[in-house]
Amino acid sequence: MENYFCMSIRVIGNYVKKFLNEKIATLGLTSFQCGVLNYIEHATRSGSVVFQKNLEEFFVTSKSSMSDLLQSLESKGLIVRLSPENGDSRKKEISLTKEGKRLSTLSQRFLDEVEEFYLSSLDEDEKEYLFKILAKFNERMEKKI
Repeated sequence: MENYFCMSIRVIGNYVKKFLNEKIATLGLTSFQCGVLNYIEHATRSGSVVFQKNLEEFFVTSKSSMSDLLQSLESKGLIVRLSPENGDSRKKEISLTKEGKRLSTLSQRFLDEVEEFYLSSLDEDEKEYLFKILAKFNERMEKKI
C-alpha cells in the first residue's frame, strides 16, 4: 500500500486521540486542552514561566488556534493570564488556577492510563527503540519547519 507509513501514523494518532477523548470527556475538556494544562503544570512545577509562544512552539500550532484554546480555558476558569509589570500585553504569563491544577492532575492520570495501555504491549528494549525513532522524526520535522 502506498504511503503506508503516513497512514499508519495517522491511524495510530486517531486511535490514541479517540481513546483519550473518551476518558477526558468526563472532565468536559478535549485532549488538546488537557495537553496544554499538563504542559503548564509541568513547566511551572519545574520553575519555568509559560507564555503563549511556548505553547505554540511545543504543540506546533498557530497563534490564532492557541489564542482560541487559551480563551476557552480562561473562560472555564482553568487558567489565568497575567500581564507583566511593564504592561506588555504580548507577554502575558499563563498559570493554572486551583481548578486547572485539579483537572490537570486528573487528565494526567488518564494520559498515564492510555500510555500504559499502548506501551504495555512492548518490552523495555522496544519502548526505548520506539522513543529513539520518534525523537528522530521530531528532530527531522523541527529542522524542516
